[in-house]
Amino acid sequence: MRSIRGFSLIELLVATAILSSVLLISSMGYSFFVNRWQKESSRFEHVVEQSKHWLLVKEAISACSTYMLRGAENKPILYFEGNRDSFVGITSRPIFYKGNPAAIRLFVEQNDDFSYRLWYQERSLADMPLTALDSDFDYQESLLLLDGVGQVELSYFGAKDLNAYTSHLPFTWWQSFNSLNRGILPELIRISYSGHQGTDNFVFPLAGTDLRSRRLFDDTPQI
Repeated sequence: MRSIRGFSLIELLVATAILSSVLLISSMGYSFFVNRWQKESSRFEHVVEQSKHWLLVKEAISACSTYMLRGAENKPILYFEGNRDSFVGITSRPIFYKGNPAAIRLFVEQNDDFSYRLWYQERSLADMPLTALDSDFDYQESLLLLDGVGQVELSYFGAKDLNAYTSHLPFTWWQSFNSLNRGILPELIRISYSGHQGTDNFVFPLAGTDLRSRRLFDDTPQI
């Protein structure tokens, strides 16, 4: 009759060591997967949140329309002013204060490491209508749109002034646009910034965009 032989102590120790190594490698692989998943999930949630913010800002900017104030000698003037670093205007579709017009502002701010950030700010006009150019107020809500990017610049597409607009003269891009002097609003607002993958441009049409600007807008990458 053949005798039954079991495992020796050395064989058992070797098998245990191999099994422990497999479990250790599996545990490390699982931990790596979980950490990577959490990072990718957080990044995805951040991208989704930023996309949502940009869509809301696009809606607010696109709803900027004619808003009249009292200027010098109580003359009616348009309220919109923009330069390379910021712009202010009035929107009928604000992000934070639905159902009421609001003053909005986009402005560029430099970080300590010389990178840049872009802010959106909003002030409801429901409790304090803006009637005069020298009215002073603080913005109530802020939203960070970009952070840690290269140079951010704003520019404006439109006519030189009201006469050029009514004469159907060609529109062009401007680094500043003051509706107080021009008597009209810009047709498009462009936000340009440099990131890790080069330069990106966001273009927003304003309410009542002219057909000439609409053609340009339709050919430009949008949010």
